[in-house]
Amino acid sequence: MAYFGVDLTTRVARFALGLASLATALAIVPVALVGAQDGSEATEAPAPPPAATLAVSIVDFNFEPAALSVRVGDTVVWTNNGRAPHTATSDANDWNAGRFDPGQTGSVVFNTAGAFAYHCGIHASMRGTITVTE
Repeated sequence: MAYFGVDLTTRVARFALGLASLATALAIVPVALVGAQDGSEATEAPAPPPAATLAVSIVDFNFEPAALSVRVGDTVVWTNNGRAPHTATSDANDWNAGRFDPGQTGSVVFNTAGAFAYHCGIHASMRGTITVTE
């Protein structure tokens, strides 16, 4: 049977092809709309800075610097540049870099944000603070 010069089989085939094209277009549209709100191309969030290693020197029965700021994931290394053994121990006993003789080092990786007061377990007057930020 012909309808406007095109038989029914051809019209049904064209209709089915049109539906398939419409379905494909509708599936693509939401993907095309995903992006930045201002119309620019969306990008991934920048990666956090890599972890750092920061130093504290022990000289003349002092931690130098006595106050240090680091980021979560950073490592603090204490180096005993004095003549006596020392420790670096959290006041809250959250961590302990250990005991180190002259010339030795001890370290702690800080994975939690906060302010951490510390001291030398051998020489109570030696005090310091590590402040850890996100």
